[in-house]
Amino acid sequence: MEYRYTIKGVATQLHRKLREYLETQYPISNPELQEKRTLLLNSPRVISSEPFIEATPIYEKSGPYEEMSIPDASKRLMTRLSSLSPGVGVFPQLYVHQQWAMEAFFHHAQDLVVATGTGSGKTETFMYPILNSLYLEAEERPNQFSKRAVRALILYPMNALVSDQMTRLRRLYRDERVKQIFREVAERNVQFGMYTSRTPFAGSPKKSKVDRLLKVINEYLELEEKHPNTVSQMKERGKWIAKDLVRFKESLIELGKTNQITVNPYDAELYARYEMQCTPPDILVTNYSMLEYMLIRPIERSIWQMTREWLQSDERNTFLLILDEAHMYRGTSGAEVAYLIRRLQSRLGIPRDRMRCILTSASIGSKDNEEEKALIFAEKLTGKLAQRSFKFIKGKPEKRSPGRAASLQEVEALNLLDSEKFLNYSKSYESFLDNFQKVRLKLNWAEPPASYNDFPRYLYEQLRGFGPFELIFQSISGHARSIKEIASNLCPDSDPNSDPPSAEIAASHLLMMA
Repeated sequence: MEYRYTIKGVATQLHRKLREYLETQYPISNPELQEKRTLLLNSPRVISSEPFIEATPIYEKSGPYEEMSIPDASKRLMTRLSSLSPGVGVFPQLYVHQQWAMEAFFHHAQDLVVATGTGSGKTETFMYPILNSLYLEAEERPNQFSKRAVRALILYPMNALVSDQMTRLRRLYRDERVKQIFREVAERNVQFGMYTSRTPFAGSPKKSKVDRLLKVINEYLELEEKHPNTVSQMKERGKWIAKDLVRFKESLIELGKTNQITVNPYDAELYARYEMQCTPPDILVTNYSMLEYMLIRPIERSIWQMTREWLQSDERNTFLLILDEAHMYRGTSGAEVAYLIRRLQSRLGIPRDRMRCILTSASIGSKDNEEEKALIFAEKLTGKLAQRSFKFIKGKPEKRSPGRAASLQEVEALNLLDSEKFLNYSKSYESFLDNFQKVRLKLNWAEPPASYNDFPRYLYEQLRGFGPFELIFQSISGHARSIKEIASNLCPDSDPNSDPPSAEIAASHLLMMA
């Protein structure tokens, strides 16, 4: 049986491919030098190292929204949105740390520092507070919600992160059902916009600039006409502009003729700079370099003036600042951003306590003894609070069954798995089952399903609570471990010098099935 699809086998193939590329791309005519180079490239830790494996931690789930300490209107909103099908990015059940963030923000009126791992749902810890802050204002004070202003500013260190965030906003706020929920209470929907160097177009709306933007919109419309299925998939993934592009094209034509700016109030996304200068979006996504320019240039003055007027019109109105990837704001760049935030606060004419802040990071305060340092960092970056405090939010790992080492019989059974057939089981399920029956009988697992569509669920049920798998998962959850270390923990009694090493193959096959 071949073991080229084990972790070590894949690492070996990658090493060989890289070595072959280097030797082909950079040939050496001298045979002696070529031989020495080949020996060097084959040496450990020269062009590759042994593989390390790390798994995303699984976090504990919370209870229903009705049991959370959040406003009643928020409970109704979140329950309603989570029941929509197809979904809009609001889940029926949150992780516990997402619940803590919601409760700290609304019930305890605290600012937040969220320090959970990659893939833990950090984005929801600020997306949901933004959503609910907007809805509470719309329901409780619709006269205030009718005023145009930037209510939430999501600040990123670079454009790539800005673009990624836009996909989440489009999926949620472009949905007609979400728009209708806001129109029911305040007669208008939420609008958002990305304001970066990529946002068309800089300066005043001259005809030549309008024509260039028209060309782009025509390309979108042509794609929508010729490839509707592709466009539908792009909309589902949040990759399509959340606008009525036909009406936007008409407004651009009118703008080119009369210089008259028209903003469609039913659009979820404001796409051009002049739209946002005329009608500030409720949610503005940008990076700190662009924010620097926006606070200086006269052309963006209207955005901050209208926001300032909204803040002055009601003391209950607060400005929400989101600093995602906050660990990027350390050292000199951190000092610059800290001063930038204070300039923004001065421009808006509000004390620090009327600016709510949420900082998220996968690395700030990641160690057990760094919580206090993270809170000090957050306060230095955003300013000292007089009437509130920061709340530090950390993920709560899911409770799992205890792990145990694998027996030699279990290692032997896992070694019987044909990895190539497993990877292709959906194409030839019967052939795969012939091999898998030997494995599952030795492991005393249940009979596999007749259809390959049900096989992933079957594997999940067999692996959850299976001691050797739980041992591996616990060791690599949030920590990178070498395959040798994983194998030695999985089966201390196996011979590490055997060829091939049976414990490493067993570990590889367990991870492959997961």
